[in-house]
Amino acid sequence: MEALLKQFMEQMNKRFDEFAHEQKEMRNEIGEIKVEQGEMRKEISAIKTDQAEMRKEIGEIKVEQGEMRKEISAIKTDQAEMRKEIGEIKAEQAEMRKEIDVIKVEQGEMRKETGAIKIEQSEMRNEIGTIKTEQAEMRKEIAFYYGSMMREIDNTRIETRSQFKYLEVVIDRHRGAIELLGKRTKAASPNEN
Repeated sequence: MEALLKQFMEQMNKRFDEFAHEQKEMRNEIGEIKVEQGEMRKEISAIKTDQAEMRKEIGEIKVEQGEMRKEISAIKTDQAEMRKEIGEIKAEQAEMRKEIDVIKVEQGEMRKETGAIKIEQSEMRNEIGTIKTEQAEMRKEIAFYYGSMMREIDNTRIETRSQFKYLEVVIDRHRGAIELLGKRTKAASPNEN
């Protein structure tokens, strides 16, 4: 029984570590995206609506993570209580070998509690899988918005260059006209004298 509980706890700790690591990576990615959005707000006003929706989704994910942390904390508390109960059962078994039937009844109840905890953990794994799927979809959306934003910036740069070239041509024409008028004015001045 102890070996089974120990193996069960090691698996739980490993899963919690993996989940915490993925949450940390997600927060780092979100932080980088917010920095890029802050730098490009003046150039891309259309993305503000998408950013608001993304922040809403991140807020919902944070709420779900907070609820999941509460559930994990409750499971840890239950496990600590269960370890305490197991210790008491061992002491009782050493002192009361004659009452083995009573202890067997208590062990049967403990197995029911362990089964209930396993069911809760299975539900928690399903919820974690759902969150991971939502995170993957969010990353895809962010990548799509970023790509669209970069294409829009490139198009804006191309249009700006074309306008600058057009302005240069117009300015050159105006200069030529001004120089021609200047020459004609100079040529007309000696005739008036």
